[in-house]
Amino acid sequence: MNMDKHTAPTPSALNRVSATLLLPLLLSVAFLAIVAAPVLAQGPGEVLLYDEHFDYADYSKVPGWRLESEGGGEVGWVVEDGKLIGKSHYWATYEEGDWFNTHLGLTVFLHDFFEGLHISVRLSDVGRYALALHPDRVALFKQQGFGPGESFMDIGKHERDFAGGIPHGVSVSVYEGRVLVVIDGVTEFDWVDPDPLPAGTIAVETLDNGWVEVDDVRVYGPAPAAGPDLSIVVADEWEFSEDGQWLVLYIVIANKGDVQARKTAAQAGDPETGWESAMFPVPPLEPGDDTTVAIELEIPEDQRGFDHVFLVQVDSGHWVTDDFNRGNNERWTPPIYIPELPVVEEPYIEGIEPDRGLPGEEMTVIIYGSNFTPEFGAFIPDLVEVHYVEFVHPGELEARIAIHPEAPPGPRPVWVGIEDGPVAVLEDGFTVLEPEREGQPDLTVTISDWEIDRDRTLVLHLTVRNIGDGYAGETIILAEEPDTGWASDHFAVPEMAPGEESPLEIGMQIPDEQRGRTHRFDVTVDPEDWIVESNERNNATRTGGIPIRPMGEVRTPTERRPTPTPTPDGDRGGLDPRVLILVLAGGLLGGAFLLRGRGR
Repeated sequence: MNMDKHTAPTPSALNRVSATLLLPLLLSVAFLAIVAAPVLAQGPGEVLLYDEHFDYADYSKVPGWRLESEGGGEVGWVVEDGKLIGKSHYWATYEEGDWFNTHLGLTVFLHDFFEGLHISVRLSDVGRYALALHPDRVALFKQQGFGPGESFMDIGKHERDFAGGIPHGVSVSVYEGRVLVVIDGVTEFDWVDPDPLPAGTIAVETLDNGWVEVDDVRVYGPAPAAGPDLSIVVADEWEFSEDGQWLVLYIVIANKGDVQARKTAAQAGDPETGWESAMFPVPPLEPGDDTTVAIELEIPEDQRGFDHVFLVQVDSGHWVTDDFNRGNNERWTPPIYIPELPVVEEPYIEGIEPDRGLPGEEMTVIIYGSNFTPEFGAFIPDLVEVHYVEFVHPGELEARIAIHPEAPPGPRPVWVGIEDGPVAVLEDGFTVLEPEREGQPDLTVTISDWEIDRDRTLVLHLTVRNIGDGYAGETIILAEEPDTGWASDHFAVPEMAPGEESPLEIGMQIPDEQRGRTHRFDVTVDPEDWIVESNERNNATRTGGIPIRPMGEVRTPTERRPTPTPTPDGDRGGLDPRVLILVLAGGLLGGAFLLRGRGR
């Protein structure tokens, strides 16, 4: 009969069993000893510049950090259980760092079957060095720029197993151009960048399917030396001059050291094209102070139509000899598009109206043409003064001119345009006439009647005559009631030869406050005395009483009434003096009869 055999273990068998049981335990202890050790020992001459362990209440803010998250921390970066937890594609950025030579150490917990994270150093708007750490691989890359135009350089990549749920010690050290990456005591990358990035800060970035934990963030670096530290902190603000000929970069420069920085200079340039600015002064800066410098670059025509990225530098000549950190003395701008200037069509003068005048005259002329702008002025030489130019539209300018009494007769060119800009010339555009020495004009005005059109407009019908023996140029006429200040616009009076007359109308909109009363208007031709006349006292007349009824009274659409016309000797209307004498005499006689009657 068969029976199970139980054999007592021999010493050699016990040894084999012990070895089998103890080996995994010893390996685990050794592994834990590795990851529990400091991430990377502080190097010679290094000091601890920053230390963070996230020992805050859950979902607290972390001083100096910008934590991106959504849904109350459901995704993104939050503080939980004394660690920084990241899920999905979000950033956690330390905003107060500005380090050039630096050594970052941190502890990372990965999760199996999830993506890992990017660990960034020297992060600025110029770019970053980034370590991509995943459960099954590790990579290092350099990024330049963010958004349109950004570029990536793959430095290295290989497969590696990083167990999930346990801490991994990560060290990223960047000194000058050397980038050294050590994970769990193993050197993963050691690379020298021939074109190092400028100073920047640190950040961690999860990916779309990421889930990681970060703790024990330490930053080491050289001990800060006593002295000034000029740093460009802003280089992303700019504008163009109004004429589009200049680009102005607004640069903020700070002294982050502990000693005053003496005055120096800043400049900017595009290394790709060789387009550079002049040097612009930077004043002395006390520790902690900053200043804004406007760097002006005149835009060459061959630099238009594409993007430029400018390298901005402060103290490039090393005038501040004791600046102990030159890694932050330069910064790149974002891409700046330099637009083409609009094509400006040359102005052209077709004509001017009127195109002639007498010495001593002042008149309004209309200049016709094309491609005029509101900035245009006008010029007529040889004692013709232009008082003002008004832009009407691109094909018309209105100008008020005065011909000097001693202006020589003959044609002159007319110029319009902008000083140091587009100009148009009409040769022989305006002519000063030979003055008529034998006589002078004499303008008078008479009123025939008035009408109220559709209960809204008062229309005065009048006639202007030149009763002198000289030519009268163009002038104006207006109507005004002195008691209320109700006045018309200026109406044009055409030029008139001796003995010529011109019938005119003055239309005046009726304001509501002028209704329900009777008005008498003074009507004056040439009120500004633009024309030199033989008699300046007969340029005005006064209407009779014109009743303006309240709005809405029943009436015919147009009411028309005659109005008395004054004599042309300058009186402004009223009773004939002979009638006035008769009225006074009658009144005196009547008074005598009354007195006699009362005496009876």
